[in-house]
Amino acid sequence: MSLPEDVKIRLEKHFSDFSKGSCAIFGVSDDLNVYTSKLCNLLGVEPFSRSVCSFKCGESYVCLNSSARGKNAYLIIPVLPDVNSRLIETFFFIDALKSAEVKEINLIFPCLPYARQDRRNDKREHIGTRVLATCVDALKGSTKLRVITLDMHSSQTEAAYRDTDIEPLRLNSLYSYVIRKFVGTEKLTLMSPDFGGVKRLEKFHVEGCSSRVAFVHKKRSAHNVSEVCEIVGDIEGRNVIMIDDMFDTGGSMINACRAAKELGALKVDVLVTHAYFSGDAISKLASAQKAGYIDKFIFTDTIRLDDSKYEEMKRLGVRAYVIPTTIFIADVIYRLQNGLSLSPLYSHPDYIEELYSDVGLRKIE
Repeated sequence: MSLPEDVKIRLEKHFSDFSKGSCAIFGVSDDLNVYTSKLCNLLGVEPFSRSVCSFKCGESYVCLNSSARGKNAYLIIPVLPDVNSRLIETFFFIDALKSAEVKEINLIFPCLPYARQDRRNDKREHIGTRVLATCVDALKGSTKLRVITLDMHSSQTEAAYRDTDIEPLRLNSLYSYVIRKFVGTEKLTLMSPDFGGVKRLEKFHVEGCSSRVAFVHKKRSAHNVSEVCEIVGDIEGRNVIMIDDMFDTGGSMINACRAAKELGALKVDVLVTHAYFSGDAISKLASAQKAGYIDKFIFTDTIRLDDSKYEEMKRLGVRAYVIPTTIFIADVIYRLQNGLSLSPLYSHPDYIEELYSDVGLRKIE
């Protein structure tokens, strides 16, 4: 997403006192380095030179191409494609950065992998969240190590990291800005497609609006398969915004939106952070919009999607919009480097209003 020239100039001034000298920003993978490049452009620095490749046998290789000694390292880790290779490369980067004697290591996961595997749903299952946390803790050593992520699936994930600092940043203030500017606040009900998201919605504050909260009581019969049991909350004759951290195959979200419309919602918009669009999710979304269950579908750029997915959205006429998180993450790095608090990003709506002023939604067309 290309920002307007006046926005670029404004953000350049905002980040003008960024402490560049002691900072090294890396992207894990060359073919997924667009996100990192956008971050660095906003901060006025160059991505730190490194080499990442795979041998013919499939093993990964990582090397820093210049000295990072004494610097604060920021490693940007996209999830897709091939999340497992990205994680192996991340572990190798941690080891290389420790050998380079950096001052601290910040692992920035726009979307934290394995976050949904935070408990056992059946006997003899692994707990993916715990395994990932254990690996990161084991690699930490004496170096300061921090994990930064956006809209983590479950707050209990924090407990899995015993020796590593974790910053699970919420996008509530950014979403309040998006709702006020691009969706509307009249007769507003914030709705979660499951009970787990209710606490998050209760923390929402949409300025100038007295919104209500609703949620779906659902049951799951298998992975990626859910059934709506009932909707709790006031949605009849109201404009519903379905908010969730994740849109994977789309089944739960679309079922919830259909149920809301059938129970009298005037319109239903969707706002999600991590949009995977797995399997036939895009075609299901297109069908739901044609049937009138969903109006706008708004998501962020935390997941690196293949170009083919964008082409499919265009071909099927999906009304989808993207809000960038690169500005948000750039400000996280800026504030950490300058020794500033991160709280304005998630608890001060006016700060986000100023940071994202004149930044529009990019329509997929």
